[in-house]
Amino acid sequence: PSMKIKYYARGSMRGFIKKAFRDGYWIILSEKAYLRHKIPLYFILYILFIPIFLYTNNFFKLNLFVIYLLPFFIYLFFSVYFSIKDGKSWGKFFLLFFFPLLHFSYGIGSLKGIIDKYVFKKNK
Repeated sequence: PSMKIKYYARGSMRGFIKKAFRDGYWIILSEKAYLRHKIPLYFILYILFIPIFLYTNNFFKLNLFVIYLLPFFIYLFFSVYFSIKDGKSWGKFFLLFFFPLLHFSYGIGSLKGIIDKYVFKKNK
């Protein structure tokens, strides 16, 4: 059988961000999220809570600072790796910008979905 697929890319940066945000939001409300859908959310929560731990814990400050930076270095490494691997010529540079933008927007959308679902009791 023959199949045709049409893909509609967003025409602007704002459209791209809104799409990622909505995807993150609705995957939480749909309750069909697998682990791979939740990783951007976990990353956003990590970014939000680690500074609090760093601020309140003087004894382990250096160790926590290293722990805080480790995921960023891992993410940076994989962003560079996949940008080089998957990008085309000068587009590789733009992927370095779009990967974090996609993941942060998706994660923030997921966080808003959780807040709406469990704090404001919104369902679909």
